[in-house]
Amino acid sequence: MKAAVVVTPGQIAIEKVPDPTPGPRDVVVEVAGCGICGTDLHIMDGEFAPAYPIIPGHEFAGRVVEVGSAVTELSVGEQVAVDPSLHCGECYQCKRARGNLCENWNAIGVTKPGGAAEFALAPAANCFPSPTA
Repeated sequence: MKAAVVVTPGQIAIEKVPDPTPGPRDVVVEVAGCGICGTDLHIMDGEFAPAYPIIPGHEFAGRVVEVGSAVTELSVGEQVAVDPSLHCGECYQCKRARGNLCENWNAIGVTKPGGAAEFALAPAANCFPSPTA
């Protein structure tokens, strides 16, 4: 698949990268839209501390095209919006419902490959189906 990749601070390229493969509780989303916000600009400018190269894009939505073996709450074809925050659920802060302070925090499009690609990987728990008419 093709993806926008921040190779190093100040350098972005469109590259061919491997398609994502879902783990048991993950889904693959075909990205329909991906926003760009200040965090992406800080990553591009080298002012934020992710590892490079990184596929940015933590604000995205699209259609589920593949589900992991243990995913029962989502189906292929569903339209979803993705919450990019990846909380561990196990640290002191997470156990007190303070995921925003997670000691092991990660985020899709910040520390993990994001939505500035044809497809993106997300935990099923982070996907919110579009309401049906």
